[in-house]
Amino acid sequence: GLKEAPWDVIEWMGIDVDDAGDVTLITVYNRGLTGTFALEWLPQSVVRVLLKKNRLSGSVKLESLPDGIIYLNMNSNRLSGTLNLENLPGSLKELHLSSNQLTGSVNLTNLPENMEILSVFENRLCGTLDLTQLPETLISIGLGNNAFSGDTDFGKLPAQLTFLNVSYNENLSGKLLPRKDVSYSIRRTKVHMQSAIFYS
Repeated sequence: GLKEAPWDVIEWMGIDVDDAGDVTLITVYNRGLTGTFALEWLPQSVVRVLLKKNRLSGSVKLESLPDGIIYLNMNSNRLSGTLNLENLPGSLKELHLSSNQLTGSVNLTNLPENMEILSVFENRLCGTLDLTQLPETLISIGLGNNAFSGDTDFGKLPAQLTFLNVSYNENLSGKLLPRKDVSYSIRRTKVHMQSAIFYS
C-alpha cells in the first residue's frame, strides 16, 4: 500500500500523509499519467486529489469518492462516460472535471449543500439544465463549451454566486437578469441578458 511505498515514489506522486501515516493529499500534475484511475481505491483519509493535465482515460465513478474528500481536480485528461453528480460526498466543496470527453446529461439538483465550485466546461455534456436548486454556498459554476440546450430558469441562482459560464452552448436559452456582483459568460448561446439598473 501507499504507507509502505518508498519515499521517492511518494514524493514523485506528491503524496502527503498525516502523523498516523494515512494519505491525505494526492498530487500528480502534468506528469503524463496514463490509464484509468479508480476513485474507489482512494484511501478514506484522502481530502484533496489533484490529477490535472495528464492522459487519464475511462469513466469516473464519483459516487465512490471518500466520504471526507473536499477537493477533486481531474481537469484536462481524457475521461469519458457519463457524469453522475447525484451521490457526491457531502464534504465535497470543489469539483473540477473540465476539458475531458464526458457525455450525457447532468443533474444539478442534488449537489452537496456546501459545494463552492463546480467546473465541467469543455466536455460533450448535453440535455437541459436545472439551475433552480443549486447550493447556496456555490460561488462559481462552469458549464460552457458543451451541448446543453433548452429554456433555462436563471432566476434562482445562489446569492453567493460570483461566476457563471454557460458560453458555447448554442441551443441554450433563457432570460438572465444580471447582478452587479456576478461575472457572466453567455457567448454563443440564446440566453438573453435583461437590462438591470444598479443603485450604489
